[in-house]
Amino acid sequence: MNLFFLNNSVYQIYLARELMFQYQIEPDDCTLVLRLTENHTSTLRTSPRSKPEILKIVDWNNIFFLGSRKSNSFFKRITNALDYEKKCLEIFHSYPKVGKVIFGNYGNESMRNLANKLIRLNVEVFFLDEGIGTLHLYQSREKNATGTLKKSMFYSLKYLFTSRLKDMIFKLKTGDVRGRVHFFTEYKLDSTDKTQIITNEYNYFKKLIENTVKTNESYFVGTPYVNKGRIALNTYIDIIKSFKNLNASAKIKYIPHPREDSAILKDELSALDIEILNISTPIEIYLMNLKQVPAHIGGFTSTSLHTIYSLFSHSCNFTIFKLPDAVINKNERFIFNYFKNEKKGSNFNFIESV
Repeated sequence: MNLFFLNNSVYQIYLARELMFQYQIEPDDCTLVLRLTENHTSTLRTSPRSKPEILKIVDWNNIFFLGSRKSNSFFKRITNALDYEKKCLEIFHSYPKVGKVIFGNYGNESMRNLANKLIRLNVEVFFLDEGIGTLHLYQSREKNATGTLKKSMFYSLKYLFTSRLKDMIFKLKTGDVRGRVHFFTEYKLDSTDKTQIITNEYNYFKKLIENTVKTNESYFVGTPYVNKGRIALNTYIDIIKSFKNLNASAKIKYIPHPREDSAILKDELSALDIEILNISTPIEIYLMNLKQVPAHIGGFTSTSLHTIYSLFSHSCNFTIFKLPDAVINKNERFIFNYFKNEKKGSNFNFIESV
C-alpha cells in the first residue's frame, strides 16, 4: 500500500494522480489521508457515495479525513501536530506493508514531523510540488545552494528556539526532514545528497488534453497585490493596459486570484473592454477541463503560468511582468530571475518595467 498524506487541495490531488502514472502505481494500491481545514475531530472512512467530486479523479483504495483547526497559537499548533502524528501513525501501522509515502506540503510542520518519524523506518518519502514555494523550500534545504534566500537573524533565532523546544519537550521533529527525500516537481532543479528531484512532465494529463483547441483570446492572471496594498490601483491597471496593447485584436479576460477581491477593478477593466472571468478551480485545471487554451497569457511570477506552460507547452505565448522596483522584495526578484533564466529562448516574454 502507498500512502498519500495531502491537504484539502485540488492541485495536490491532481499531482498525486500524475505521480501514480509516472511510477506505474495502481490507484487501488493507494490510500489517501486528507487533512481538512474544517473542525473534524475524528478519523473517518468515507463511502463511495460520500466522495466529493474532486476525489473521484483517483479511485482510491481507501480515504481517511483528518480534521485540523488553523491557529497562530504556539501551543495549539503543537497539539495539532501531535494529534496529526498519532492518527497518521495509526493508519500507517494498520497496513502490513507500506511502499511509498507521499506528502503534499513540505512547508507544513506537521507533515515534516511525520516525515521525520517515518523516514527512520526506512520508508521512501516523497513531497509533491508546492509551485513557486518548491523553489524556496529547495533552497532552504540546500544550505550552500546559489541564491539561498537568507532570513533575518531574529527569525533564524526564533525558529531555532521554537523547533528545539518542540523537540526537547514534545518530541516533535518539525525542522528540515533529516535524510534524503524526493521532490516531485515541474521545476528544473538539480538532485543533491539531500534531495532527489523527480521531474514532473505531466505525461498523464497531457494525454487527456491532446485535442485541446487554441482560441484567439488572451488571459491575464490576477494577483491580490492591490487588495494587500502592495501596488496602487492605477499602477496595476497600467500593467494590464500594457498587456492589452500586446493583444490589440484579441478578446481579453481577467482571471482573479482566489484571494483577490476583483470588485475594485471592475470599472477600470470594463472601461478597457476586459471581461472578469471568475472560475472555481485553479486556472490550469479549468483549461484542462475546458480543453481550450488562449493564444496569450499574462501575469506575474505565478505558479499557474509555469504549470500552464508545462502542460500546453508551445500552444500559447506568455508575458511575465516584474513588480515595480519600489515594492518588489528579494523573494519575488529571485523568482522573476529564475523564470527569466529558465525560460530563456522559449515563448516567454519578460517585461521589467511599464
